[in-house]
Amino acid sequence: MTTTTRKLLKWEMCWIPVEMAMIAFGLYLLLCRHLDEAEACFLFLTVGLSCVVRLRHYLQKQNQ
Repeated sequence: MTTTTRKLLKWEMCWIPVEMAMIAFGLYLLLCRHLDEAEACFLFLTVGLSCVVRLRHYLQKQNQ
């Protein structure tokens, strides 16, 4: 495994807990607070944010 692959894998392993925390908060809004619309918006934003962060990260790595 190359050094670049290890760095990317390490970055992914650090980003996954952030995504899990955001999804857990969205589920908290749904199950505990019964805020269906807020939860749906938050989970939609979580997916969008995840895509944007990954896209920026990998495009930045590609340009280096």
